Amino acid sequence: MSNQVALAAPVKCYWSDGSAPFYVTFVNQDSSDVKIRLCPKKYDKCTGDTTQPNSYVDCDADLGGLSTSAFAINTGVGYLVVYYKSTGKFYEVAPTVKGGLAWAGTVTVPAQ
Repeated sequence: MSNQVALAAPVKCYWSDGSAPFYVTFVNQDSSDVKIRLCPKKYDKCTGDTTQPNSYVDCDADLGGLSTSAFAINTGVGYLVVYYKSTGKFYEVAPTVKGGLAWAGTVTVPAQ
């Protein structure tokens, strides 16, 4: 009998399987679900308008309220957006190295 605990697969948060993703753990301290959105680094700013070429790329699943999950992130991400689904508020998370070459291992989502 093994004492090892199976870890859940990270949430897919990238648009190409061609690059090795970064694994970032998000800790949601708010009671509401949040959506993690990516802005490809080829754009200075992204939009929520999906008809535009610079629209955000949404992760495959949301981060539940008061939960923790790993996300696999593309190397070509310029910045992330944490979007509180209950209020529509959001904030940006920048990489630790410009151009998305490195990310913090953990991002804490504060309570609103």
